[in-house]
Amino acid sequence: MILSVPRAFGRRVRRRSVVADKAMTWMETARVLVRDDPILIFSMGKTGTTSLAETLEAATGRPVVKAHALSSSGHARRLEKSRRLEIVERPRFLWAAEWIRHDLRLRRHHRWDIICGVRDPVALAVSDHFYGLRLQAEIGVQPERRHDDIDGHAQAVANGLDALFHREDWFADELRAVTGVDVYATPFPHEQGYRIYERGRFRVLLTRFEDLPVVGPVALKEFFALSDPVPIPARNVGLSGDTDDESLYRRFVTEGGLPAAVLEAAYDTRVARHLYSDAERAEFAARWSGAAV
Repeated sequence: MILSVPRAFGRRVRRRSVVADKAMTWMETARVLVRDDPILIFSMGKTGTTSLAETLEAATGRPVVKAHALSSSGHARRLEKSRRLEIVERPRFLWAAEWIRHDLRLRRHHRWDIICGVRDPVALAVSDHFYGLRLQAEIGVQPERRHDDIDGHAQAVANGLDALFHREDWFADELRAVTGVDVYATPFPHEQGYRIYERGRFRVLLTRFEDLPVVGPVALKEFFALSDPVPIPARNVGLSGDTDDESLYRRFVTEGGLPAAVLEAAYDTRVARHLYSDAERAEFAARWSGAAV
């Protein structure tokens, strides 16, 4: 039985104790998982899947839970990054993901509907970098790079690419490790822009960020066996998709072209080669080199 705690009392306890806050986050997550059969958004960050949460809940009547890492090593890396960047004192999102990991082991026969996203690697690394700067600014942490240090921001993006796509492979290290779904085992339909995978108790819908406004409604209709396509409202998220500092992002796009070697390596990764066509990767590279600005 999953216990409930009076809301006002719970808030007081959470404020006073990190341990109690974490325990209550686990309890709340467990209640949703057992009672409501939620949809799981399990994906790399900054791939557009978070914007689907409200749409999915309205269309299916089911709540949505989210996680970026469910493997033990991936979860540990995200906790370390949160501490290093001093982004949040109490990472409830990561605590909730930790309980989802427990649930996957405890309820071994429960079936899961999973939404997973991918994005142009450089765009993802850029978005991740500027989003991190915004979070640091919101809590008063001095960022590593000066606001106007465009070359410094470019180097930070290159470092992010190395971590996200060279030292790691999210689809192998997380999706395949946790669910057994191997997106590399079969060709990805570039023109269609999405694919549905099934393995055991897991059904996974993989969407591409760039295709989401056009193909997303049809993909969701097919995946959830709905009667009509699911409209996906446009979000005013700016050029970067995540940062409020539009002027800095614009400057980066127009002035901070990445070196050819960095771009070549980014678009030669397994993720990029499998999930994007040659023409699509060439178009991305032109954009981030400055040739398409």
